[in-house]
Amino acid sequence: MADSGEPAIYGAVIAQTRTALIEVVGREAYDRALATMLPADAEAYSQANALDWVPVRVIEGVARACGEVTGRDWQALNDEVSRLGSRRAFGTVWRVFLRFTSDEALMTRGPTLFGKTYSHGRVHLEFSEHCSARVALEWPNPPDLVVRTLRIAIEELLLAGARSRVRVNVERSARGAVYHCAWSFD
Repeated sequence: MADSGEPAIYGAVIAQTRTALIEVVGREAYDRALATMLPADAEAYSQANALDWVPVRVIEGVARACGEVTGRDWQALNDEVSRLGSRRAFGTVWRVFLRFTSDEALMTRGPTLFGKTYSHGRVHLEFSEHCSARVALEWPNPPDLVVRTLRIAIEELLLAGARSRVRVNVERSARGAVYHCAWSFD
């Protein structure tokens, strides 16, 4: 885990996301963006591997810097990169298994994945009716980047599991955020 106690994301996830970011913005823009950052932060991001935890503030800093260099909204850029990274993660051999699993088995993987990805917070899941679930993020005042990225990961997990008409609405709460998820089978 991150030594400083600040919220962080597992380095293996960052390594995969970094590849997607470079693909989306291009190597030149990526390098220019990192050059505008504090050297220690740029190195923490650019060198992240499976043994590291990268602070969320660094990841947000990279997204902001890449947005500035490319003239794009940093949050929309980060959403695009998160979606591409999630699709790739769930699009491997997992995709075959996810298509043939029940809603409960599919969605209950989320809290485990979250716990392995983030150094802070917890995720709780409850099913309210057929083809819907409520995911609660327990993390007081979570960073917007985390709230947005989790929404995208939930959507992509459901899509990888061959669910259609996926909708995930987010509501901030005093304890973190609540994700209202709905989907169907076509």
